[in-house]
Order: sequence, then structure tokens, then C-alpha cells
Amino acid sequence: MGPNGPTAGSCGFYEFMHRESAFVSISTAAVAFGISESTCLRRVQRGEVQAVSDAGRWKVLASELPSRPQPTSPSLDGAESARSVLVRRLAELPPLVGPEVVAEITGLGITAVRRAIRNGDIPSRRVGSRRLVPVLLLGEWLGVAA
Repeated sequence: MGPNGPTAGSCGFYEFMHRESAFVSISTAAVAFGISESTCLRRVQRGEVQAVSDAGRWKVLASELPSRPQPTSPSLDGAESARSVLVRRLAELPPLVGPEVVAEITGLGITAVRRAIRNGDIPSRRVGSRRLVPVLLLGEWLGVAA
């Protein structure tokens, strides 16, 4: 444990997350760094990235992430890259998704996602009384082609 609480590892993400001092999942951090989830987890375990363990799952401090996702390089261990997993998951979604799905995909909390949608940080469209996020725009926002 470090002087400011538990630490172990570091990765990067988007501007509004820096303002919110949020934590993101290992998979979201891996996408932001352009590395595989296993590589990101190893960096966390070696203490290269600031993270905390939440009920046995590592959460990376969002301020550790780059302001935009880095290009994904092919993984050396032959595993599917985090970027390709994200692209596949986005392709499986319907054209418009709610904040709950965006939260699941990004690893953000639902409150942070709703605030980002309300502030215009995450592109959305009004459909009736709901705000929905077009999957194509979500893919662009995440820096991957959907």
C-alpha cells in the first residue's frame, strides 16, 4: 500500500474521466493504452500503474490514462487484442444503446456516463424521452471503428 492508499499499476483514457477522478476497469484501461488486458494487468501488478482492488477486481485510476486511446499493437502471446474485442462487441450491439450499455462497454459508472451524455462528452440522440447513444458514434468516441 502506497502513501495515498492502495497502488499497483497504471494505464490512460478520456478528458471527462480525468475531471471526475473515476476508476476504470482493466479492459477499458487496456483499450486506452492499446495493449492487451493481460499486459495491462501485469503492469498493474508490477506497480507501474495506479490502481485499487475492488472486490477482487482491479480498477485503474482514470487520470493515469492517456487523453485518447493509443493504437493497438498485435499481442505477442497470440491472444485477441483488447481493441479487436471492443470492435467485435460494438458490432454485436443494436444501432442505438442506452447509458447502461455504454457504462458496461467503457467500464465507467452509470452516473459518470449519464453526466457525460448530458454534458455532450459522449455523443447521443434524443429518442422520445430517452437519450440513446448511436453505436457508430460510440465507436468513434472510443477511437475504434464499429
